[in-house]
Amino acid sequence: MLLLEGGLKSMTAPCARIRLLLPLSLFLLLAWVPLRVQAASGLPEPEDGYYVNDFAGVIGEKTELDLLHTGVLLHRLYGERLVLVTVPDTGDLSAEEYARSLFDSWRVGAEDGNGTLLLVSAGDGAYAAVRGPAAEARLGDARLSAILGTALIPNLAEGKANRAAASAYYALAQALDGVPGPAPGQALPPGDSSRYTADNAGVLDAAASRFINRTSARYRTSTGSGLYVATVNNGGGNTLPAYARKKLAGVGAGGDDVLLALDIAADDYYLLQGESAAGVLTNAAAGAVLDGRLEPLFAKGRYEAGAVQTFLGVYAYLLERADGAGGVTNAQAAASQAAPVQAGEPAVRSGAAAVGLAGGQARTFGEESEAAGGGTVRAALVVLCPLLVLLAGQSWRTVKRRTREQRRSRSNRPVPAAGWNRRK
Repeated sequence: MLLLEGGLKSMTAPCARIRLLLPLSLFLLLAWVPLRVQAASGLPEPEDGYYVNDFAGVIGEKTELDLLHTGVLLHRLYGERLVLVTVPDTGDLSAEEYARSLFDSWRVGAEDGNGTLLLVSAGDGAYAAVRGPAAEARLGDARLSAILGTALIPNLAEGKANRAAASAYYALAQALDGVPGPAPGQALPPGDSSRYTADNAGVLDAAASRFINRTSARYRTSTGSGLYVATVNNGGGNTLPAYARKKLAGVGAGGDDVLLALDIAADDYYLLQGESAAGVLTNAAAGAVLDGRLEPLFAKGRYEAGAVQTFLGVYAYLLERADGAGGVTNAQAAASQAAPVQAGEPAVRSGAAAVGLAGGQARTFGEESEAAGGGTVRAALVVLCPLLVLLAGQSWRTVKRRTREQRRSRSNRPVPAAGWNRRK
């Protein structure tokens, strides 16, 4: 196992020094092992998503989700486990010792040696990178030093631990899979501007729609789920559940997909999960996200912000389960996704586009006349009838309907096991 470590205080050259570590079996013979084992016993457990562990709290949520998406795809497609850890400090241990202890304790790539752990200590600018034998074959000392010297060290020197960690993670991911991708911050290629959004109520600006469309298309490749957002006034002449089922079926969405419908005029919202998606995003989990992220903003008329926050919360939950690394219950994870994030977070684009995957070929999910009728609609309904039946099951949908007065006086009701209707 090879480890590279350094820090702003100890740095004497653009590249930090390389240390060759003895095999673990030899360390067991040394007298100081009991002390180190005792120190390691106080190490944190990995976060639910495993690949991104921001214990220092320096990475914004949008960036963190992109990093997690990158880690999931890197492991799924190439068998590489790339783990990022940020901490306020490393206590009595050096960055090298702390990183090595985490690497061993978390068994990063223990099955085949395809594991790399990057540690960034935000408080003092120290860092360390540990590689397993197989990862070292693709990420040699010179290449690792060059990546850290370009992506990590300059940002740490400017006190930008968030950008340092994210930029280095993307660069390491590209080095490990060998496929070039967009640099952090580089704009993504143009995409379908109406695929995952249908803003019939006119509450989403161009930036929010673009973010939802492009992010959903990317995260579908790692989670298997597309997340659609539709806004409407008075259900377009339908009940909101009927409208949501019609919209989701109308784009050929599958059982892994999810739709969030906001009825602005009716002061209502509704979350519909496909049958397979409901096995992961349960009603309890969805209800926690809606209560924590959407409800406070929706009640204030901040519909766009509520839609984006819900979008992030749902994908955070799905990404943490995309690779089977999460170890907490749905209810616990749902609660962790309830708190909204602050605006103005750093946005660093992911290099995970290097995997070259595209989302499913769903039809355009754009704006249309909600009152449209006639032979075209009737013919479409005949074709879509099987999908409407599939999406109609009450056991895997989540209903959220409340008046403003009910929301303001809401008590702590238990989340029901199936769909529910709170409008009396």
